[in-house]
Amino acid sequence: MFRMLLDAFWSEALWLPPNVTWSDVAPRPGPGKAVVYTDNRHLWLTVPMALTLLVLRFVLDKYIFAPFGKALGIKHDRNIKVRLNHKLEAAYKANPASIQICALAKQLDMSERQVQRWWRRRRQQDKPSMLVKFCESCWRATFLFYNLVFGWMVLWDKEWLWDVDYCYIGYPHQGVTNDIWWFYMVALGFYLSQTLSLYADVRRKDFWQQVVHHAATLSLMCFSWVCNFHRIGSLVMLSHDGSETLLEVTKATKYAGYNRASDYMFAAFTALWVVTRIGIYSYFIVGR
Repeated sequence: MFRMLLDAFWSEALWLPPNVTWSDVAPRPGPGKAVVYTDNRHLWLTVPMALTLLVLRFVLDKYIFAPFGKALGIKHDRNIKVRLNHKLEAAYKANPASIQICALAKQLDMSERQVQRWWRRRRQQDKPSMLVKFCESCWRATFLFYNLVFGWMVLWDKEWLWDVDYCYIGYPHQGVTNDIWWFYMVALGFYLSQTLSLYADVRRKDFWQQVVHHAATLSLMCFSWVCNFHRIGSLVMLSHDGSETLLEVTKATKYAGYNRASDYMFAAFTALWVVTRIGIYSYFIVGR
């Protein structure tokens, strides 16, 4: 049963053009200028790449981003500790958004002011540090900027950057070069590392939306690699990285307390997002 479902999912009629089989796009180096196709086994290499990026992030956070944030005046102010009170703690964990001051005060033989003060300090203790948020945004902005620059360097001499029709001409018999291989694999490693670090990063309100977003991103990138659709995939990545970089810079500027600069950066991000996502991506990449 499982094999039947697997065969149905990877049906050639679903993933490939007519009269093309998986064997036609199987990886084979070959002599001379033979076409080298993508190899789905290489996707496993994104796991050590993701772990390497996590280590690199830790080093940059500790020795560059955190000192830089402190130099900008961001304080690591999450050293607040409250005296342990089991009944108040149980009430806080049950519903931290609300508090019945009178009932708790009478039950614990405390004044209402004492209960309010404990509750306020306990909520403050759970708030993530601005410095931690700043480091997270700096890391994402650094990688996305690197990926944007590297992507332009890789794709500058590729014909499909200037004419999207070449993403489809001759498909799927399109070879993958070493520079495209690195561009794809490192980006996949980054998004995998982002997925793994979600549970350790600051827990935001849109946590599950981020999980779904990262899962969808990884799925689309993996499927485009397996189907030898790396040309269109590289253009999609390039069109997204610019606005994403500005968004993370905007967040970092906001966390550092530079509100005026953050407003300007957000305006620039909005303009670039409209140009790249609605204009270039929608009309020139997907719309073709």
